Amino acid sequence: MESNVKLIEYSDTFKKHLSTFHLPGEQLKFTSLPLEKIDNPEVSKTSTHILIMNNDTPVGFFALEEGEKVYKYSNNPMARVLTSFSIDSGSQGKGLAKRGLKLLPSFVKEVSTKSSLE
Repeated sequence: MESNVKLIEYSDTFKKHLSTFHLPGEQLKFTSLPLEKIDNPEVSKTSTHILIMNNDTPVGFFALEEGEKVYKYSNNPMARVLTSFSIDSGSQGKGLAKRGLKLLPSFVKEVSTKSSLE
């Protein structure tokens, strides 16, 4: 089956699927499971949670965060910090992370355009 990779904003529709997301222990030192990030009350309410989809199945996750965390790296008010990047263990090694990241610039432009129209 050919891969069809795209980025979408998280919705609760995918919560059940993300509850089965698995990362090896050594990777959890550097990231968190998607639902831990999504359900964390300390995460900025203005964070955007993104899913990396492969053939309509979530295989990866990351967050684009605003606020104080950004100002450690940039004074640009439009900047965002990419955090909690992960690929489900069963989907690792297939190039899905790379393809998802290549889609990020156009995805951010599209989301920014939508936000400015609202």
